[in-house]
Amino acid sequence: MIKEDQNGTLKMIKEAGSLKGQMKFVASFLLDAGNVTAHNIINWTHYFWKLSPSDKKTKELCTQWINYAFNMNRFNDRVAVPAADVLARIGNFKEAKLILEKAIASQKELGNDDPQVYKKLELKLRDIHNHKR
Repeated sequence: MIKEDQNGTLKMIKEAGSLKGQMKFVASFLLDAGNVTAHNIINWTHYFWKLSPSDKKTKELCTQWINYAFNMNRFNDRVAVPAADVLARIGNFKEAKLILEKAIASQKELGNDDPQVYKKLELKLRDIHNHKR
């Protein structure tokens, strides 16, 4: 995983935010990159959880996979909610809360001013905080 202080993608997205035209297209492409892969990992992990024994080892393995999928594309708000949902289903509310908090921070880092994005993430964070699955 790329550490945040060495993340070239984040740097390019931030720089593209101040430019017009083609760079904005590149930034939106980068945000969508990995969306399918991240969602596939989340869906496969959920399927694996349903078929496997609900023991501590399986829970840890699923948590690692979900965190990997989220970190692969943490700037895409559409990845955080399903990732948090699966973590809540396996009973790992602490990790689900961390993912949503990171997603909100990532959106602020990008300078996203879309209130719908924040509303969706904050509502899910409230549900996770109240241990709703």
